[in-house]
Amino acid sequence: DNRRCNLRVATISQQMMNRRKFGAHTSRYKGVYYDSRISKYVASIKLNRRCKYLGAFADEKLAARAYDAAARTHFKEFARVNFPEPGEQCALVNTRIL
Repeated sequence: DNRRCNLRVATISQQMMNRRKFGAHTSRYKGVYYDSRISKYVASIKLNRRCKYLGAFADEKLAARAYDAAARTHFKEFARVNFPEPGEQCALVNTRIL
């Protein structure tokens, strides 16, 4: 709904934080990928055009929750998270996989 009352002022950088995850990836969660060299899921977040390592996890969902915590901290209301709380945007294209 693009009515003026529903729009918010945001920079291009803030709008880019709002993107969904697309394409063929090794994880269904945003900010998570599987590293076959260490046989773990790695969580990372992109800040100021740099990738910040958040940790390696045995479980894909734990890595996704680590990404969510970092996204909430850095992106505030612009964050798209994997496990949204009420009022937050979901990062997943297909929300049925939660």
